[in-house]
Amino acid sequence: MSKPSSYRLEFVDSTLDAPIVRFVQTFEEVQQIAATGVVFKRIAQYDEATETVSGIDPHRLVNAKEKADLLRFVKFCEDSASGRLTLPKDAIKRLVVLGLLRHVGFGRYEVTNIGDAFISYFRPT
Repeated sequence: MSKPSSYRLEFVDSTLDAPIVRFVQTFEEVQQIAATGVVFKRIAQYDEATETVSGIDPHRLVNAKEKADLLRFVKFCEDSASGRLTLPKDAIKRLVVLGLLRHVGFGRYEVTNIGDAFISYFRPT
């Protein structure tokens, strides 16, 4: 499948405790929804032409350097005794732009819901 026509999102509305299915056109819209703090149950590509749904391949959304930077950030967070984080600021900013990290103030960052999904996909089992 080439570029998806849209993204199909499944998440739970915490105020209504009801499942929500929403279609958006761009990955940036997915990131905006993720920034609200919702926890996605599934993010899928939806091809309107064939009316098919398929899982997102994270390798199509980030390059090898971004993947390595994200895994390096997570490794540091899990073992901060290993020393100082040596990830360049521009790499961290790029991960924020992609929606994989979120700035929480005072030079601190955390992994977003989308970032968590990517990490679980990228890590060897």
